[in-house]
Amino acid sequence: MARLGHRDEVERELDATFRDRQKDKWGFPRPEEAAARAYAILGDVDRALPMLERAISQPSQWGLTPAILRLHPTFDSLRNDPRVKKLAGASAPKL
Repeated sequence: MARLGHRDEVERELDATFRDRQKDKWGFPRPEEAAARAYAILGDVDRALPMLERAISQPSQWGLTPAILRLHPTFDSLRNDPRVKKLAGASAPKL
């Protein structure tokens, strides 16, 4: 839906997902990451950033990492934002 630019549908689906999963402390960051990805596809850094921050900071079985944020093409539209650069560089290796 996000790739088609259907923001209203994306937001309805995300609201339902958050309602269903918000008490799941172990798996909840995953839907939050999915929501951040949807907003990244829509080019909405202001909506994606808080979700990315929470998804990166909370442990989960398949956690989002700064490296994924730096490398995954879904996040390309967000990488020029200084806040995302800072978040993505949190664990960047020193070369």
